Amino acid sequence: MTRSHKAHASARNFEQAERAIQINALLLAFKYASLGTPMWLPDNFVELIQTMPCAFMAFWLKADPNLLKHIGAIALLRNGRLDQETVESYLSGVQGRWNGRGNIKKEEELFQQEGLTALFTLPWKVIKDAKLPNSFSEWVNNFTTLLLNEVNELPPSQKPEDIERNKTYLVAKILGRSKTILKESSRKSNHPVVAADKNYGELVVVLFVNLMMEKKDEQSIYPLLLAHLDKLDQHFVEIWRTAVVEDMPACMEAVWHFSQLIAKFPHGSRAINLEIALAGYESILPFLSADSAQINAGLKTMLGDLYRCRVLGDRAANVETAIRYYEESLDVFTHESSAKLWAEANLGLGLSLCARTFGKPADNIERALQNLKSALTVFSFEESPEAWAECLRWLGNVYCDRRVGKKKSNLEQALYCYNEALRVQTRHTHPVQWATLQNSLGDVYLDVAQIAFFQNSEDDPAPSRYSLTRNYRKHTIGHYEAALTVLTHEAFPEYWADIQLNLGLTYYLLDLNDWVESIDRQIFHYSQALQVFTREAFAHKYVKAHAGLGIAYRNADYYQIKPSQPLNQNSVNESADSLISRSYQSFTTAIEVVETLRRDITSGDEVKHKFAEKWNPLYENAVETALELGKLAEAVEYIERSKARNLVELLTHKSLFPKRDRYSHSKQYETVCEQLEQFRRTILAKQRTLASVLRDQGDERSHHLYVNELRQELDRLQQRQADLLRSINLRDPSFKFTQEVAPIPFNQIRERIDDTTTIVEWFVTDTSVHTPDRMLAFLISRDSQPVVLCSEQADQLKNLYRKYQKCPPTSSEDFENNLQKFSEILQIDQICSEIEKIFEKQGRICDRLILIPHRQLHLLPLHALPCADGKLLIDRFAKGISYAPSCQLLQMAQEQARHRSGFDRLFAIQNPYPTDKGTLLSSQLEVTQILQDFDTDSSTVLAEQEATMTNLMVSQQEPLNLAHCVHFSCHGEFDAQAPLQSRLYLANSENQSDSSCDLTLEDIFEKLDLSHCRLVTLAACESGMTDASSLSDEYIGLPSGFLYSGSPTVVSSLWRAPDWATALLMIQFYKRLKQAREIEFGTIATVLKESQNWLRQITLEGLEQFVEELNPELRGRLERYLKKKRESIGIDHSQPLYCHPYYWAAFTAIGF
Repeated sequence: MTRSHKAHASARNFEQAERAIQINALLLAFKYASLGTPMWLPDNFVELIQTMPCAFMAFWLKADPNLLKHIGAIALLRNGRLDQETVESYLSGVQGRWNGRGNIKKEEELFQQEGLTALFTLPWKVIKDAKLPNSFSEWVNNFTTLLLNEVNELPPSQKPEDIERNKTYLVAKILGRSKTILKESSRKSNHPVVAADKNYGELVVVLFVNLMMEKKDEQSIYPLLLAHLDKLDQHFVEIWRTAVVEDMPACMEAVWHFSQLIAKFPHGSRAINLEIALAGYESILPFLSADSAQINAGLKTMLGDLYRCRVLGDRAANVETAIRYYEESLDVFTHESSAKLWAEANLGLGLSLCARTFGKPADNIERALQNLKSALTVFSFEESPEAWAECLRWLGNVYCDRRVGKKKSNLEQALYCYNEALRVQTRHTHPVQWATLQNSLGDVYLDVAQIAFFQNSEDDPAPSRYSLTRNYRKHTIGHYEAALTVLTHEAFPEYWADIQLNLGLTYYLLDLNDWVESIDRQIFHYSQALQVFTREAFAHKYVKAHAGLGIAYRNADYYQIKPSQPLNQNSVNESADSLISRSYQSFTTAIEVVETLRRDITSGDEVKHKFAEKWNPLYENAVETALELGKLAEAVEYIERSKARNLVELLTHKSLFPKRDRYSHSKQYETVCEQLEQFRRTILAKQRTLASVLRDQGDERSHHLYVNELRQELDRLQQRQADLLRSINLRDPSFKFTQEVAPIPFNQIRERIDDTTTIVEWFVTDTSVHTPDRMLAFLISRDSQPVVLCSEQADQLKNLYRKYQKCPPTSSEDFENNLQKFSEILQIDQICSEIEKIFEKQGRICDRLILIPHRQLHLLPLHALPCADGKLLIDRFAKGISYAPSCQLLQMAQEQARHRSGFDRLFAIQNPYPTDKGTLLSSQLEVTQILQDFDTDSSTVLAEQEATMTNLMVSQQEPLNLAHCVHFSCHGEFDAQAPLQSRLYLANSENQSDSSCDLTLEDIFEKLDLSHCRLVTLAACESGMTDASSLSDEYIGLPSGFLYSGSPTVVSSLWRAPDWATALLMIQFYKRLKQAREIEFGTIATVLKESQNWLRQITLEGLEQFVEELNPELRGRLERYLKKKRESIGIDHSQPLYCHPYYWAAFTAIGF
């Protein structure tokens, strides 16, 4: 044979191998193609069928006896491409060959007769070498491995290098990897049923084969997906991600097309479809070359679209990721070079900003407005009418949400945008978009109607307003009902259910005194929405529907029991008891889902905080309806579930570590635990920093770059944390970084206090439609059911608190007068009376009070409120008064304290200097005297210039970590605008800027470890203040940071208390605390009360005697202070110096 003939033969061998691979892929497709998916088959289907050797058919008949039926049925469905007689004749011949397969020589003769010998010489050799398999995947693996070996033996010069041949190689490679994929799909599943079903991996293989054979359109892919909807789940996402990464970059084009198709696939779970698309696109991104900036930017725009619409995962984090991708796209696309792509990225960015949780909502909406207007500079009615109309529709939505400018003007702009969009999106040409616009128009008229109704003016009397509002309501409902003519339950169930929610809201907001019809319609529409919105598929909307139902049932109950408003029983068709029970059930059902959604938020506690504020009315309604049903214990439990949840979760997760017995070496286990703790703290701090930076909303490029750097750093940290989790799970599969925090049951609350203690827990509600806002005070004792006192003076409380804020505490009468008014509004005398009644029945006396405030009450010295008998509240309870953010946090503080012992090691900060706040003359005496109550050899004091952040966190970190008591004698400040920047002022260091030299709340959360500490005392201004603006009552202030860092008790101040009075109080406090035999539950509160009483009663003469007992070297400054006091005109030496609450009442004991 000549060289040319040999080369020709080698090429033919290669072609034969390629042909064999195609047939193999086709047969693989047969196995998984259903009768309803004929269009998915290759165009050369008939040719391949007619030339298929019986040896191939033999193996497939062994693997699948039904193959003949599948091939025949599918062939007949090819619209006459192969008639029935031909198929039956061919299949009959194949069956006959199969029955006589024992004689290989006979089969070879049949090949020769059919002219197939040359074509199948190579596959036949492979088939003879392969053994009959026991399973499909084994056969695919064995056959393709042998086939590739044969192909690889071809000389390099005869291996085609063009892209089409490479695709064939890739098909072979994918087939060869099928067994690995199947094995991986089983290994990754923890569910035994899923693990046993290997069709996941086989579906991946079939998809790859189809895509690589240029079948990348809807007609080819959608039927295949439709036949396997049951396999499109989260497990498939994991297998797909693994498969595509391993075959990059050769399969990049195929994966790109498939991601586009699956993102638009109209069947199955939309959430899963988007996850599959994300897995594909994100696998491509790292393999794009540096010189493909335009392609890279286009991909990022598509990723932005997917993250913006993503259903799974943390919603806030998804939106932030979308924003990042759009902004990176806009770094490449410009109006001049890529106008359309630039406009699309601007549109996506604008929509993402509207959905953003981080930052100020008004700023986000203004930015969104600018982005959408930018897009409209490209999209015009003449050149791109559809994009123009779509952009206008979204612009109308933005105007509806806009907070800058007059609401009415913004709504007029929205109406203009919607009506302009209707020029293109007509019912005839774009029915779905037209219906969506009708829904949006309904939203606008609903807002306009509310403005018309609540607009008060002398020229607009009530009857006129009712008439105008009724007209707007007619427009609102008309637009919603028009939308429903297209967006039907059958065709568009989600859109249909959305409109049901809107109609329910319309009848609620615009009842116009037609309350019977209104309530009927609300219940009807919300119930309709729940036919579609399930807890699993549409959790947020499921919550909205149940919240609406809860309010409707509660209002129905209210009107039914009003004698002046006779109820039409048939219209509501429920008894009063049943109605309020249904209301309660609706609210509690919604709360269960809200808490699940909140638990899944991973983008930081600020997002959780905002989420909790959004749904806080659910808790208020649950509490109110529980009270109406007489469920007092349940009411307390729902109050607890609404308070300080971020801090409760942080403290719970902080103690989560792998099982110790899974590690053979203690050092290795300790290292893993340290890494876990570091990741928790660092990620939390970075999330808070990012949230703070995003709040600033800077538009400069430097701000944009800094935000991206923070995001990337956070991504890296979270990836490293995920890697650590995977390594831990190899040893301890049950371990998780977080867990669901179970709410505290009422019985556990009672068990945590002794039989002479009462908990007073306040709760302020402002969701009642029919009654004034209320304050509820729950009295909880160990041996009785809770007692609740109600006051309808919540508005008076808010007004008085605003006045109190404007007049900071001083020694004036105004301060005492304000405390008297607070006492009356909070019904302090009635609370004390009820407590006495409770304990009289038990034959005991209540000697200790634990106060759990709510909202603004956290910032008031409740223990110093006066009673009618002239005493203060603190005087009524011998063992004092302590505070806690919630009962569950009190329980956690008790658990922490149980594992602490010793009170010998002090770590103190003394008069840091220099600072921006000046020096504290009393600090040296205070700290030096306190030090005498501790073991001086094992204690540490950082004084003046040594009290720097560097010394605190670096050089003296070990003594700080080991301290039993940490005392700060310095200046402090609470930042109401940015509570995480509240700080304790430390000494300025030469190597630090002013912004980094102080100890902020953010630093405390990230860096402090006080796992041996029993008490933190903050003898600093405003160190006990918290964020009173939080509707969800999140406890955000310096005390929360020290509780998180490990101290079960924090003593802190509510205002700027005078220096010398504070120093004297602290000296007396530690002296008495050292005299206590043991620090037990309530000891610190008792000692603080005794010390405050001492300060309230001390006279100038008594103070002079006290000075004589102090260290002579430290008396100088105090004696000079006393000298000034003696010389002060009007001071009676026999009268108490510090009896006014301003001097002593600022300090409270929080926790254990």
